[in-house]
Amino acid sequence: MLSNLKLNNDSLLHWCLGPLVGWALFWFVVGIPIHFALGVRSSSIALFLAVQCALQIAVMPWLFAAGQRQAIRTAKQCGGRK
Repeated sequence: MLSNLKLNNDSLLHWCLGPLVGWALFWFVVGIPIHFALGVRSSSIALFLAVQCALQIAVMPWLFAAGQRQAIRTAKQCGGRK
């Protein structure tokens, strides 16, 4: 199933969905064990993860634009058009 998954590095949607999936996985791998092992409230962990995810999504368009500018600059230096 995962071998059929095609990710497009030029798609801003993929850049914004990545953090959501990544932080959700982080919740399952780290957040739940912290909740059970240390007794930290799950709402505190969820709030921390939500803030981190929001910050990452807020920065994504800037990183995406920087990558696009670099690709255009590289294409111009190589004599090609983009």
